[in-house]
Amino acid sequence: MNAETVATHQRTPGPGRGPVGGLLRTRNFGLFWVGESTSGFGSAITTVALPSWR
Repeated sequence: MNAETVATHQRTPGPGRGPVGGLLRTRNFGLFWVGESTSGFGSAITTVALPSWR
């Protein structure tokens, strides 16, 4: 094996693997990610707007 063969072999996905970034293109994961990000952002805003109720 020469360097070109090794480099080419490392870049190709193995059997059963999708393209890089496949999870980010899945609709359900996208919806989950947007929901979790919105929730985290809302929690951060609430912490700033209402630091304590004491």
